[in-house]
Amino acid sequence: MITKRKIKISQDSEKYIKELEGYEEVDNLASILYGKTIFHIYPKRDTLTNAGHSRGFVDAIESKVVIYNSQENKKIKYESKRLHDEVASNVPIRTRIFKDLSTMLIIECPIYVELNQNINISGYERY
Repeated sequence: MITKRKIKISQDSEKYIKELEGYEEVDNLASILYGKTIFHIYPKRDTLTNAGHSRGFVDAIESKVVIYNSQENKKIKYESKRLHDEVASNVPIRTRIFKDLSTMLIIECPIYVELNQNINISGYERY
């Protein structure tokens, strides 16, 4: 079974998608992020193979994750090098479905990020 969704959006809505083009792409992501951070999650493949092997949580979909961070006058974009099947967090997160059908996790506090099979997000305070 293949699932596919198509949603028609207005021309005015396209400007919101294009806003993301203004972020500078980086090859490495700092583990501590300040300002506003947005995780865009794009489903890619099942964690179960046709041979019955598991690449992660059996009830999950492996997803591409693109991270946007803006602090002061700097806006960066980082695309994770691997697929992920879970996000764990101990900070407040707002969740939205973006105009390109990605799931957005929006965080507006300093965070510490670990990118493994799962993504771990925890609050960070300067001492």
